[in-house]
Amino acid sequence: MAGAPSRETAASAEEHVARTVAGQMPGMAVFTETQQASVVERRRAQVWRDAQIAYSSRSQKPSSLSRLPAIAGVLLVVGLIAAFFVLRSDHQQQVSLTTASDDLPWRSVAFEPMSTVELPGAATVSSVTSEIGTGSRIATTIPGATIAVDTFRPDYGMRGSGATAMDLLKAKAADLGDDTAASRIRQNRDRWGTAYDVDVIADVPVARLRVVVVGATLYMIEVVGPQTPRTSAIFSHVINTLVPKT
Repeated sequence: MAGAPSRETAASAEEHVARTVAGQMPGMAVFTETQQASVVERRRAQVWRDAQIAYSSRSQKPSSLSRLPAIAGVLLVVGLIAAFFVLRSDHQQQVSLTTASDDLPWRSVAFEPMSTVELPGAATVSSVTSEIGTGSRIATTIPGATIAVDTFRPDYGMRGSGATAMDLLKAKAADLGDDTAASRIRQNRDRWGTAYDVDVIADVPVARLRVVVVGATLYMIEVVGPQTPRTSAIFSHVINTLVPKT
């Protein structure tokens, strides 16, 4: 029939449509490959981001090697400060004949249970024997003077503490070369009790002594050496810092 499409023409048309659709829509194989590629790309992106985060974390935390200069600097500063104080301490401990009383390395020293006193140096403890018996002695020596505190617990007997204290002073003065000290002993008043003082003279003043009567105990403070304003200040310092057992 004229004007009607033949079977070949219809078949060709269907084939053309199929090819056109096939060209516009991928097959399942192509779609699957595309999906797999997309998953791989996302994984690669995630791995890259994780690597960036790890690198950033490491860069924010300084390594041990990078901290070494800072640690060394801190140790250097600490060492310099320590050296400064050591040298300063050594300088302060260097005592000479011209070191003033206030600049001496005074330290509180305990002796005899519950008794204390300040001495200008390291102290040694020993026993001491005198005309009134045996006692204990704490002493130190610096350039120009020996400073000591002796303690005795004598039996006063009928003579009393005053006469015993003066006997102790006379015996000590005689040991230092002064046999006429008895006439120069003077009674004084100490904050802890009755005191007796004497300046020991052997051609020149060589010592200053004080005995303080505290209950049944006699405390004798002595500063032996050339008597100068410096030794007088040392004597006063020891007297004012003595805290006897009461």
